[in-house]
Amino acid sequence: MRFKQNFSLYPRRNKSKTVWYYRTYDAEGKRTTGTSTGLSSRAKAQAFCEKLFSEGLLISSSTENKPLKLFISDFFGDESNYVQNKLLQNQLSLEQFANSTLKTYRSYFKKYIFPYWENIQVKNITLKEVKTFREYVAESGIKRSSINFCITVLSIIFTDLLDAGTIADNPCKKIKPLKETDTEKVGAFNLDEIKLFCNSSFEYSELSLVFIICSLTGMRINEVIGLQKKNIFPDHIKVNVQKQGTGEKSVKDEQPRIIPIIPELYELLMKNINSSGYIVTQSYNQVYNKFRTACISLGVEERREKDNLHIHSFRHFYNTFLLSENIPGVKVDAILGHKDKEKTMQRIYTNWEPAHFNDVQEVNTKLWNIIFS
Repeated sequence: MRFKQNFSLYPRRNKSKTVWYYRTYDAEGKRTTGTSTGLSSRAKAQAFCEKLFSEGLLISSSTENKPLKLFISDFFGDESNYVQNKLLQNQLSLEQFANSTLKTYRSYFKKYIFPYWENIQVKNITLKEVKTFREYVAESGIKRSSINFCITVLSIIFTDLLDAGTIADNPCKKIKPLKETDTEKVGAFNLDEIKLFCNSSFEYSELSLVFIICSLTGMRINEVIGLQKKNIFPDHIKVNVQKQGTGEKSVKDEQPRIIPIIPELYELLMKNINSSGYIVTQSYNQVYNKFRTACISLGVEERREKDNLHIHSFRHFYNTFLLSENIPGVKVDAILGHKDKEKTMQRIYTNWEPAHFNDVQEVNTKLWNIIFS
């Protein structure tokens, strides 16, 4: 007589790789439908299932009484179905994805989501439980915007479980985001602080250059990191890409734009082009970590925390400075690439050229002289 094994493994091929699934038997001795291990190695899948069996956690019947950790423990892992499908869908390498969105997802998952949900049964995934979880996250003292993002990451997980038939509903879709207070919005540096950042010497002089570019162009940090020689002209910068990990992607809203620059900035940029054709050699994380260090050394760390200042605050400064110098809002929107539903047609059908920004060039010259006087 043939002895029934505790489980059996079988491979299933998707568009990008092979994933191993296991089946076992329900209370009536009938073979269950397959459950993904999320692993592409048979040996690892075998060890994974043996561990589940030893802990009495093999899925053998209805999933409603099973703890959620059986389904999400490696949800954002390198070889998980979610990650592999994302890489295929967006044509990204693992490094590109990990250096951008994935790293943030993993951070929220490890710190907030998994510790709370790992032992909650599938049947208890309800709107009430999600609201309780939100209160749990809020008690950690993080900002409302971060709490909302935590729910967003949780919703990604529940959507995947819904698609797999593990749960019948995604309660995160029914919860309204918390309203962010004005104090949580990113602030702007003042002119004195801009002078400090742009004139100070740091361990990496490249950092000062980043501050100067952001302060005199309003470019987003990933646009600065992605800036290349081919997009720099004597009187303007053409912004059409931004850096993502080791690769590139289109700028936000996929709307290329022209940013006017003065001769002094053009000369500075051309002097700092490296052998690869880029201005900046460091990644976003490297720049941001050094920015935090610079805030401490320049004595602005206390205000950074109080007024929610980030690298993006250089962009907010430039926006404010242009408006204070009576540059028309439509030009400011065009330079910074602001998205405004009411101005969408205007943005698309206005063909801006460098000659249209003579007034901005005068303001840029004034700002340059103030910073470096």
